[in-house]
Amino acid sequence: MFCTTCGRELPDGAKFCTNCGAPVAKIVTREEREAVPVEDAGVDEAVAEPKAASELEPADEAAPMMQEDSGEAPDEESCDQPEVHEDSAQAAAVDDASDDAESASADAGETTVMLSDSGETTVLSDGTDETTAMPSDSGETTVLPDGADETTVMQNDASETTVLPDGADETTVMPEHAETTVLPAAETEVIADAERAEAAADAAAAERALWSASEDAADAGTTETTVLAPAHMASDEAGQDGRQPAPEAPRKKRPTALIATIALLVVAAGAFFGIFVLPRIMGKDVPTVTYGQTDPVQCSVVTRVRPRDESGGELTSYVVYLMRQASDDAASSSSASEELNQVVAEIRVTGNNGFTMENFGEVPDGDYVLVIVPDDSQGESSSSSSNDEQRIPVHYEEDNPKAEEEVVVEPPAPEPSSPEEPAAEEEEFTDEEIASALFYYTCQDLIDEYGEPEAIELHDGMELAANGLALVKLLDFDGDGMNELLTVVGDASGLETMSFDTDAYTIAVWKYTDEAVEQVYEGHPPYSNGGYFYQGLYALPQEGGEDQILLESISFGDPTAAADTNSEITYTGYYGMGEQSFELYALRTDTFSYDDGSLETTFQIAGEEVSEDEWGGFQDLLTQTASYEFSCPVSNEPQAQSEEEPEFEIIETAGLPDYTEGTIGALEAAAGDEALEAFAPEEDAEEDPAEATYTYVNSEADVTFTTSQGEGTDWEETRSWTYPQFALEDGSTTEALDALNASLKQSYEDDLAVTQAWTIDSGEAQVWVHCDEVTYLEGNIACVRSERYVFLGGAHGEESISGAFYDLSSGEELRVDEALGISWEDLQAESVDAIKAYLAENPNLTGADDTSLEGMAADSSRYFATSDGVAIAIMPYEVGPYSEGMQLVYVHAFEDPSLVGTSAAA
Repeated sequence: MFCTTCGRELPDGAKFCTNCGAPVAKIVTREEREAVPVEDAGVDEAVAEPKAASELEPADEAAPMMQEDSGEAPDEESCDQPEVHEDSAQAAAVDDASDDAESASADAGETTVMLSDSGETTVLSDGTDETTAMPSDSGETTVLPDGADETTVMQNDASETTVLPDGADETTVMPEHAETTVLPAAETEVIADAERAEAAADAAAAERALWSASEDAADAGTTETTVLAPAHMASDEAGQDGRQPAPEAPRKKRPTALIATIALLVVAAGAFFGIFVLPRIMGKDVPTVTYGQTDPVQCSVVTRVRPRDESGGELTSYVVYLMRQASDDAASSSSASEELNQVVAEIRVTGNNGFTMENFGEVPDGDYVLVIVPDDSQGESSSSSSNDEQRIPVHYEEDNPKAEEEVVVEPPAPEPSSPEEPAAEEEEFTDEEIASALFYYTCQDLIDEYGEPEAIELHDGMELAANGLALVKLLDFDGDGMNELLTVVGDASGLETMSFDTDAYTIAVWKYTDEAVEQVYEGHPPYSNGGYFYQGLYALPQEGGEDQILLESISFGDPTAAADTNSEITYTGYYGMGEQSFELYALRTDTFSYDDGSLETTFQIAGEEVSEDEWGGFQDLLTQTASYEFSCPVSNEPQAQSEEEPEFEIIETAGLPDYTEGTIGALEAAAGDEALEAFAPEEDAEEDPAEATYTYVNSEADVTFTTSQGEGTDWEETRSWTYPQFALEDGSTTEALDALNASLKQSYEDDLAVTQAWTIDSGEAQVWVHCDEVTYLEGNIACVRSERYVFLGGAHGEESISGAFYDLSSGEELRVDEALGISWEDLQAESVDAIKAYLAENPNLTGADDTSLEGMAADSSRYFATSDGVAIAIMPYEVGPYSEGMQLVYVHAFEDPSLVGTSAAA
């Protein structure tokens, strides 16, 4: 026989175990039980022989944990407690033990015996093979009724066993003040003490595994600054009586601490889920702030700060300095040590769970700056700076009612930028297209300046002359395969007089190089003795290459060029493209002396003097290729070429406009629309009138009128009258200038009409002198001084001078101080002092007192300006007799102060 507690083999008939002292129960077989009725059998005869702990059958399902506070089975609602499951390895061992127990039970006649703690055994009646009995603390065994195999029984402290109703096998009951007990399932027959000891050992292993998993779960998603580690329960491996338990049957542990710790973890997990996970699932917005902002972030001791990097990902390794703010702009400082006091605290953070202000320890309430430095850029010193550091100001109060539970700190949003448009592929043009476009626009510029190609009649229709852009011709002067542009422009109006303008036409050559056009030649075409202009082209053969094209040029020198002779010089030249520029290739100079009728001729080719024979050989090589007539008599018929003469191009005056327009059209077609658009000249921005450059011309005319000093004394006077007309530097005008010019001209015409209609009896004043002249022009400010001499029929007339200032950009008339930017009060005071100084230098000028001088100075119409300063006009009789005339005195100098108080009459 064996001990049911420790498994030690015992001699037959032993009542107590010699190893552990436990009472021995005898196992009665079915045959013996059938032979001896239960009520007649003694205790000793009903003792069952125990099996080894490894042979006992454990519960197939995990038993419910016992409730601490109540000894009775709770109702179904209150029994929803979490179950503790064994791992798979333990479950497999239990299944094996269950199989052994069933086999042993069958051999014993299917009788189930439960032992009490006191060693007494209660034998169940026949037919209760599937009935489960629970031992009580007092050693008594309560027998369950037949058919209650699926019933779970819970024991309370009073050693009373409560039988649950059938069908309640899924109900979990916790006994008050009882140790954790795993109850068997419906198919389990026997639970021995050894099996309970093994289950307790397994529970302890599960507890240790659970604590390990709990520690791992606590570490995940947290930082090094916040370590969540549970307190481990202390276990007493010794038995209650001080003895060491047998190794085969370890003492059961109380699971109270385990249950409390599990509950704590469940609560903590629920809180973590509710605070951090659930708001994200439910879409709750977490406040977001940006690095470098000036408004402080409101923080309390529990505010969690979660920094992010530039890409929006959470920082997982960084150092945070808590620094007290020393100035308003400290948060934007470039270094952790600039404009901040010493670091209050610092922490190193790993993980993606951020940090709280509590991590810094005890921190006084106040304003701080958080300096966040990624760990990979952090040096050893806590005050070292980094280009990667980020700053955020915070206002901290331990119980800050304005603080958020959590804030996310991220870099400022990038400046919005307009979406980049795909770069347009640059059009590639040939040099021919580009040159044609640029030559086309060159022609347009000449048309804008000189006019469209046309032929006009001169001398009452007897002569035709090209006008405007007279000729456009493409020629390859340098033989490089790229044409140059030949243009001729003219103003034929100068040919109307007999002394015609010898410079009426201008010829130019334009060369294309590197997407630009450059003028390489300018001159005048030749003209004949009859005053007819033309242009000839010649070809000069070159060894091993194309003929060189030369322009013929004939001009006449100054007849008085020679100092001691009366002579006339004629130059006949040929110009062509040289290595560097368009230059003179050959020149013949004829000097004719009117004194003796002699003619002296010299020759040059390529810059060297040559003989007449060499010159003749040069001309023999030349072949004329074209002739263009810019003026000719209308009666002339088209020239006819003889068959012996080489063919060349002749374009007469009448045909030049069509020829020129045809060449311009060819340039436009050769360029193409895209090249013309790409190389179109930029439109000039409209010039600010206030910054424009102005000029003027004096309109002068002799005026004749009749005057008189009484009946029979009439006579005619002729005087030269003038008035100015303003314009921009290029000769154009603006609306403001047109209005001002019209008013100046109208003043002239009004005076002329009065003067010519005057009679001695009209009683009107007759104007003898009308002289308006510009005495000052600086920028857009001009001064016109007006001089008048009016006659009333007496011994003499009256003279007056006044000044007027104009803003040419607007045409507005200004006062002297407004126009020149000086103080009106200062100018009046300067004028009084200057006149006194002038009078002091001229003693014969008398009769002026302070009052009269102040009156003169207060009259703004008396002032005018010159390039040297401001002057004032004093009328006759004001400071002396009429014979002293007008007095003009400088009262303000622009540069030379010595002018003040001197005469401005010059």
